[in-house]
Amino acid sequence: MKESVINRMLLKPSYGYENDGELIKPAIPMLIKEWFIRINILASRKNWYTFFCTGALVTAMAIFALFFTQYFAWLPLIVASIFAAIILGVQQTIWHHRYCTHHSFKINSNWVKILIRNMVPRFLLEEVYVVSHYVHHALSDQPGDPYNAKGGLWYCMFSEENQQCTARDLNENDYKKVRNLLAHSGIYTNNYEEYLTWGTVSNPYHTIPNVIANWVLWYLLLYLLGGHSWATAVIGVNSVYLLALRHFNYEGHGNGKEAWKDGIDFDRKSLSLNQASYGVISGEWHNNHHLYPNSANTGFLKSQIDLAFKIILVMKYLGLVSNVRDSKNDFLEKYIK
Repeated sequence: MKESVINRMLLKPSYGYENDGELIKPAIPMLIKEWFIRINILASRKNWYTFFCTGALVTAMAIFALFFTQYFAWLPLIVASIFAAIILGVQQTIWHHRYCTHHSFKINSNWVKILIRNMVPRFLLEEVYVVSHYVHHALSDQPGDPYNAKGGLWYCMFSEENQQCTARDLNENDYKKVRNLLAHSGIYTNNYEEYLTWGTVSNPYHTIPNVIANWVLWYLLLYLLGGHSWATAVIGVNSVYLLALRHFNYEGHGNGKEAWKDGIDFDRKSLSLNQASYGVISGEWHNNHHLYPNSANTGFLKSQIDLAFKIILVMKYLGLVSNVRDSKNDFLEKYIK
């Protein structure tokens, strides 16, 4: 995509990105004010997406609170913690990150897309992740990066609502380019007239019923397995994961500072880091990913286990996916040998 489109494809916050070439670091009250503007469905129906995503997060938090106050038990809590740490992380890496955003493999059937998309409760939606992630890679740690760690922790924590929304004034040609970023995901995408109405690539009449159906089916399945205790624990723990993901956007880029380690972090064009805590659990060796964003494998060194990639290889063996990209040999040739 042309750089000019990258610079226009996200809705700029009221405080802007830069002043005289320097990153604007808004104070917390300004971030909160912008957050309220972005989720105000009464002010504009084009705020439906952020309103719904924020409502989903609050719903998950309320369900988790219900677990602790009404249905607490240790076994469901342990299972939910493992689910959040590994299953949610791996699914997000495989689906949102490596497939929807970076096309690092091909899914051979629409049914497989539906299965992977719904293998966890759907609290992280495709548009808010994919569109902003393209900008993140193009402008890593520069003004315009929607979750620029140099902006501070709360800049990243409020980024989904404040800095990751699709722009609402794209011309038809630019909108088609943005729409194409999500076309392969299998979700319904608005035509240009619908985009002008809703301000998003996603359509509320398709997105909201699909997500709610996913929640209901997951809750019913978990209830049948272990009652309200299991259901509220596993559904509710999604709120913790979603907040942890926002925090990762800050911590995964060195808290906005140069924190690379020689022999581990080879990409120096961004502040991204290879962190074992995220790498082993969810397959997110982030510095390697910035070095080779289109690779389905990011575990390049012997100590770097990429669980998400191993699952992709299993799916390839089963014939569910194909065209799996692996840049490990290129990395070893250029940076190790």
